[in-house]
Amino acid sequence: MALYGNLAMVPLPQLLAWVGSSRRNGCLQIRHDKATTNLFFHGGRIVACSSDDPSKLLGQFLLYRGVIDEAGLCQAMAEQEVGGKLLGGILVEKGKISSERLARELSLKVEETILGVFEWEDGAFAFIEGASPGTNSIKIGDGIPVHELISRGTKRLEDRARILSVFTDRRVRLKRTEKPLPQNLREDWPTQRIYQSIDGKRSFEDITLLAHGSEFLVGERLLKLYETGLIATEDGDDAAEETASESGAHPEAGVRDQSTAEEGSRAENRREATTAAQVEVMRPSATSAVSTEDAPELQFVHWLLAADVTQQREGQPSAPIPSEGEATGGIERARLHFSREEYGEALDLLDAACLVDPGDAAVRQLRDHAQRALIRQIVGSGVIPSRVPVVISGRGDPSKMGRSPTEEFLLKLCDGSWDVRSLTWVAAVRTVDTLRAIRALMDRGIIELREGP
Repeated sequence: MALYGNLAMVPLPQLLAWVGSSRRNGCLQIRHDKATTNLFFHGGRIVACSSDDPSKLLGQFLLYRGVIDEAGLCQAMAEQEVGGKLLGGILVEKGKISSERLARELSLKVEETILGVFEWEDGAFAFIEGASPGTNSIKIGDGIPVHELISRGTKRLEDRARILSVFTDRRVRLKRTEKPLPQNLREDWPTQRIYQSIDGKRSFEDITLLAHGSEFLVGERLLKLYETGLIATEDGDDAAEETASESGAHPEAGVRDQSTAEEGSRAENRREATTAAQVEVMRPSATSAVSTEDAPELQFVHWLLAADVTQQREGQPSAPIPSEGEATGGIERARLHFSREEYGEALDLLDAACLVDPGDAAVRQLRDHAQRALIRQIVGSGVIPSRVPVVISGRGDPSKMGRSPTEEFLLKLCDGSWDVRSLTWVAAVRTVDTLRAIRALMDRGIIELREGP
C-alpha cells in the first residue's frame, strides 16, 4: 500500500500519529523544495532515516561539529568514490574519528535529520508499506517512539519561531558588538566558528554556508549570541538595498514566484504516487559502461549517489515526462529553454515547479534531466573536475555586491589548493549549484582555472 498526499493538507504530527498508532512497517518519504527525507518505521517506531539535503549529509554535519576539517572530508570522499565504502567507516579507518565518537555524532545527525522535517510546512509525502532501509540509511538502535518524536518536533518549531522573530530575513547582515565572547562559548566549536565568521558584511545565509550547518543549527547559535548582546543586525536602508541587490543577481531570483501561480492549479492533475523503487537511490548499473567523455556528469559520481537525482530500479517504470500538449506554463517554458540548450534557465523553472508540487514525479524527472544536461554543459565549457580555481590577481574585490552566498563561500577557497571536484564535496549545496557558481565567477573575470598538480 502506498499512501500519499501533501503536508499542507495532512500536517506531519497527524501523519506520524497515524503511522505510530497503526504500528506500520515501511518508509515515509517526504519531499520539500530540493530535498528528500526518508523515515523508516518498524512496529510504528522510527528505526532509520536518510536525507539528500546537502546541509544534512554526514560530511557536512561533521564539518559543522568540528570533528573533521574540509581537507579530511575531501580525502575521505575521494576514497569513497573509488571504493564505494561508507564515509563514516573511511574516517574511522583513517584515524580521523573513533568509532565511539562516530556513533555519538551519528545519533546527533539522525536527530537533526528527523526534526528538520518538522520545519517543512508543505511538501509531498508517500508512505510505502514494507519498504526497508538501504545502505545509505542510518539505523537508530531500538528506534524512537512516535509520541516522543512529536513532542520534540513541537519544541523544535517553538525554537524556530524564536529564531525567525529576530532574523526575519536570511539576507540580514550581522556584526559583532564590543562585548567579548565568554570562555564557555569559546569552548563550543560551532559557536566559535560562527562568531568568527561575523564581520558586518556577511549575512545569515552566508554564515550558514561557512559553518556547514543547517539553518536551524546555525540560527540557534546566532540567536544565543544575539540575546546575550554579542552580535547585532546591521541597520539602515543602505544595508537593505544592498542585500536586495545581491538577491536580484542570484540565478533563482524571481523565478519561483512567477512559476508558482501558473503551476499550482495543475499540480493535482500531474501528481503520481511514489513507488518503493524511489525510496533508496541506487548506484546506476550502467555507470561503469558509460564513458565520462559521453557523460561528463559521471565525473561527479557522488552527485549520483547523494540522491540529487531520482534513480529507478531495473524493471520499474519511470514517471512520464509531460508531452508538448500536457506541458503548459513553467513546464512549457522549460522545454523551450531545453530546445535552446539554455539548461540553467530550464533548471530554475523546474526547481520552482518542484517547490509548488514536490510530489510531481514527472516534473522531478524532467528536473533531473536538466541537472545532467547543465553539468554536461558546464564541464564541456572547461570547468573540469581536476582543475583548480584561483582568484585572478587584482580581481579579488572585497565588495560582495551581486555575488550569491554560494559564490562568496567558494571564493574563500579559491586559493590554489582546492580543485573543482573538492569544492563540490565541501559546499553544502547541490553539485550543479556549485558548478554554476564557479562558472559565474569565471564569466565575471574573478577567478580562473589552472591545471591541477
